Amino acid sequence: MKDELALMKQVKSELEKALKEMTTERDNLQSNIEEQSKSIVELKEKCANLETAVKESKNSDKRSKNDMNSRLIGPALPPWLLEEKKPDPNEIEKLNNTDPATLRTRVIDLEGKVHELKQLVTYREDVILRIYQEIQKKSSKLEASEVERSSLSAQVGILKKELNALRGSGRRSEVGYPPEIEIEIERLRGKRDREYQRRKRAEAEMDEMEAELNEMKEKVKKMEDELAEIANAPKPVIHAGDPVDKARIAELQTVVNQLRLDNESKRSELFDLRSRFEEKSAMLESLSNDIKAKERQVVDLTTELTNKSSQLEQTIKELESVRLRAIRGGVETERWQMDLNSVRTSNRFLSQQTNELRLRLTTTEEQLNEARKNLSVLKNRGGETSALNGHTDPELVKEVAELKSQLGNAKETITNLEGAESELSELKTKYDALIVQLKSVKQNTSVNNSTDSERLSQLLSDLKKEQESSAASAERVSQLTKQLAELETTLSETRQRLNGVMSENRRNDLEHAAGCQDAPISPPTKRARRSTRSSSNPTSQQLFSV
Repeated sequence: MKDELALMKQVKSELEKALKEMTTERDNLQSNIEEQSKSIVELKEKCANLETAVKESKNSDKRSKNDMNSRLIGPALPPWLLEEKKPDPNEIEKLNNTDPATLRTRVIDLEGKVHELKQLVTYREDVILRIYQEIQKKSSKLEASEVERSSLSAQVGILKKELNALRGSGRRSEVGYPPEIEIEIERLRGKRDREYQRRKRAEAEMDEMEAELNEMKEKVKKMEDELAEIANAPKPVIHAGDPVDKARIAELQTVVNQLRLDNESKRSELFDLRSRFEEKSAMLESLSNDIKAKERQVVDLTTELTNKSSQLEQTIKELESVRLRAIRGGVETERWQMDLNSVRTSNRFLSQQTNELRLRLTTTEEQLNEARKNLSVLKNRGGETSALNGHTDPELVKEVAELKSQLGNAKETITNLEGAESELSELKTKYDALIVQLKSVKQNTSVNNSTDSERLSQLLSDLKKEQESSAASAERVSQLTKQLAELETTLSETRQRLNGVMSENRRNDLEHAAGCQDAPISPPTKRARRSTRSSSNPTSQQLFSV
């Protein structure tokens, strides 16, 4: 039994150890699964961001492609350039045999064609530059996406290694990997494959764009070669014609030179007018800014004026309240004066009563003295004492009773006098307190009136100053409005003059064109954007040199 118990204990301890190991492995697996879930969530977010970025790039590619197509539409190639003409070997002999007038018309036609080709070349150069900039942007985006893809692929490799490690640990512990993580991994793999396909499509589109760009470059090179051939064409041999034709050519050349000089002078005058117009517009803008600043100042002054008026109204209300308080204080002083008068009258009455009572008291004191004297006399009489004690004399008894009553009355009057004196002292203290209060109220009212008057005078002076400043600002605003009206009139005059000059230029050009119908002259060509292509056509110079 003991051996079995020992075996059971060992088995129990081994099972407990195995259970602890399993719990620790389970905890480790749970922590790893949580980390994997977090990393999967991060990968989901990154994939979502990549999907949005790819969608945006796809949309932007579509937009850029459409924009490039719309840009490439532009001015179409002229039909004479699209026509494929074989070089004619007899063309030089034909040119030698043609008239000078037809040669001039042909040269003018060629100048117009060269001008059209120059415009086309400048436009196509701008288009090529834009396409190159867009290609650079797309390449930078592709590089960034490639870097991000490489980082994501590295993260996916790390996750694969971790998954393989977890699978091996799960197989060792005979615990299968959760199917949710497998499903998520498969979904992420599908997303990665779709992303790779999108990248491939974007690269294919970029290759197509590069091919289109190369085609455009080839077309531009062909056009440049054709222009070089046109510019370096052999000079046709012109037979010496009649002197009339030479004179006509010289006259036409002088007319053309004069027209060019007139055009240059009109252009310079137009530039001067534009500069003056810009100066006037700048002055107008500065004046408008000044007017805006003055308007702001006027608004600030009006706000200050409203504040001052509100403060003035408040001070007026305070003065009104002070006046009412002064009126109330006057009423109270009148009431206190009436109380004082009543106290004075009562004091006089009491003083009269006290005087009367004092006279009565003196009379009673005199009577008492006399009665004392009589009593002392009666006491001095020895034999009559018994009779006095026995009240034998009725008159003496009456006098003694009267004296006692007079003494009682005198005591009552004395008590009344003491009460009247106490009341009189109280009234005197009240009178003194009322006088002190009246003096303090008078002082307070005088101080308040003085401060209110000073504040009112200060506010009135501030109000006058604000009114003066507002009047000055209003005058300044009126002056500025007058100046603005004058500037507007001068601006309208300059515009009218500019329109008149432009109409005169057009009229002169039309008159010259009508006068020179025999030899039509091409309008002055615009200056090219680049200095290398701004040289004029040598064929026209050769023709005019003849």
